Amino acid sequence: MVNQRSHTSLVPLSLFLGCVREFGCLEELTILRYFLPVPPQMRPRGRLLLTSRIYYVEIEDYPHNISHILSALTLPANADVLLRGSLGGTSIEKCATSLAAMLPADASSLPILRDVSSVTVKCVPGSCSIWARTAGLPNCGRLGLTTAMKDSIIAESWGKPLNGMLLALKDIFPLKAPIERLKCIGALDDVSSDTWFATLDQLPLLRVLELDLDEFAAGRSASALLSVLGSQSRRVPKRVVCPALENLQLYADYPATGLVEDLRRCATERKELGCRTTLGQLKLGLCSDAPGPSREDEERITGSFLQNGLADKVIVEILLPGDDEQPPIIEFC
Repeated sequence: MVNQRSHTSLVPLSLFLGCVREFGCLEELTILRYFLPVPPQMRPRGRLLLTSRIYYVEIEDYPHNISHILSALTLPANADVLLRGSLGGTSIEKCATSLAAMLPADASSLPILRDVSSVTVKCVPGSCSIWARTAGLPNCGRLGLTTAMKDSIIAESWGKPLNGMLLALKDIFPLKAPIERLKCIGALDDVSSDTWFATLDQLPLLRVLELDLDEFAAGRSASALLSVLGSQSRRVPKRVVCPALENLQLYADYPATGLVEDLRRCATERKELGCRTTLGQLKLGLCSDAPGPSREDEERITGSFLQNGLADKVIVEILLPGDDEQPPIIEFC
């Protein structure tokens, strides 16, 4: 179902909801900008499709329209679901709330929310998205929540949506969701300590945390994140935040002279709270504003992390501005 004409050709959503029960044999569903907007408080009318064979769903529409459509379906746990909310000129503050607004009223009709094991949060100029996938199924399910925004809106301060999106994870996925991997892409320096704490304290099963840059920018610091990882959980007394953490990937400014101390302090605090002190793998991207780091410098930095017993395996990448070639990688274990 694709509307290739103007807004005036959109049809009422109620027409679709009235016949959704007849889709018992449907395997793919694609809806692109087809329905008139409906108010958020509207209740879906018509009989629901309680079981289905749908393995692929792609919907691009107003966020609340998407929610009404999903509320009328019950999808298999291994379905691929791609949802794109049409926001137009909305504000930055509404970006994260719009992602959650696309979900069905009853989360049980979208089982991937309950079974998710891996989550990626990405905020770049023009688009904000959350990607998730399950594990342990014959065919893992995948979920994509995206919003398209004008570049000029996000360019004002494109780190703000990332803060909101991380905080929105608790509204999208239930507290008991078995999330073991989290990847964040965007303006990471704009993520506050309070946001890191609120996000990570909800993920006791997290084993892998990856922080990635969308573009080369100055002022990278991991202090706020490492301070949170060395803190005591507010949900479970005497337990550290992310007690199952094994692999950590982060970025810092070259030569990262303060990072070893930040990591050592984090490891000490985690040990005092009964957690293992050594990561299985530490991957570090060092951003240099000018060319110059030698291989000896790279080996020295890598060795300092190993000598302090901060990780069983250390990978260091030197990142230079405007360098399109693959950065040098120094790996020791």
